[in-house]
Amino acid sequence: MTLPEGSKIVVKKNTPIISPARGKATVNIPNIITGNNYAIRFPENSFDDSLRQFARTPYLLSFQAGWLKINLCTVHIYYGDNNDENKMEQRRSEIEQLTKALAKKAKGEFALDDKTFLGVLGDFNIIGKGHPTMDALESNGFEIPEELKSIPGSNVARDKWYDQIAFWKPSQTNGYARLEVLAANIFDFYEHIFTLEDEDAYREEEGNGLKTSTNYKTWRTYKMSDHLPMWVELRTDFSKEYLEAIENQ
Repeated sequence: MTLPEGSKIVVKKNTPIISPARGKATVNIPNIITGNNYAIRFPENSFDDSLRQFARTPYLLSFQAGWLKINLCTVHIYYGDNNDENKMEQRRSEIEQLTKALAKKAKGEFALDDKTFLGVLGDFNIIGKGHPTMDALESNGFEIPEELKSIPGSNVARDKWYDQIAFWKPSQTNGYARLEVLAANIFDFYEHIFTLEDEDAYREEEGNGLKTSTNYKTWRTYKMSDHLPMWVELRTDFSKEYLEAIENQ
């Protein structure tokens, strides 16, 4: 193994050091370094820590509600560092590879049952409109409902686009079933619990970790979250379209 320039051999804590009567203290370092006494310290940024798999495993479940059959995949995309080009590219690439894999699955599912749809939702760590991370989500046939595009943000401050919901080719239909978004928004639970009006009551309560120096808005995010739930309402009743379809056969 060729060590990067700047590497050092370091002596671990509690390794015996020989202190002679005169001269410098020494440590017995064998020709082949083994055991628990020694280690190699590499310079910073010596390794490429980008992953070659999804940072967090996506989960996919199949649902049926009324006439609507849909596969939903929940994800949490790699974050890294906004100021690191390599890690930002890893984030963008992970979103793109995810939509590519899901699009392939959705296409296969639709071929078997043309009344089955697919959606993906979660924390994509998207920077904002027009950013490559957003373009990656809206690639491979995925679309974000217009109702969600009008929302300024899903975090508590409403200024981040991290969370999104997208569907694969939502306008694609063959027969009576379709993917129709009736409404979409976010739910601000802080309007109902841990409200700003409750701050004094929580500061008087003992044992909740809210100290005098603690910022109340930050403290309550650890009780709930700094992300607000995002939701969509989908149409599930296509009985009229079904009857019309069989009537025309």
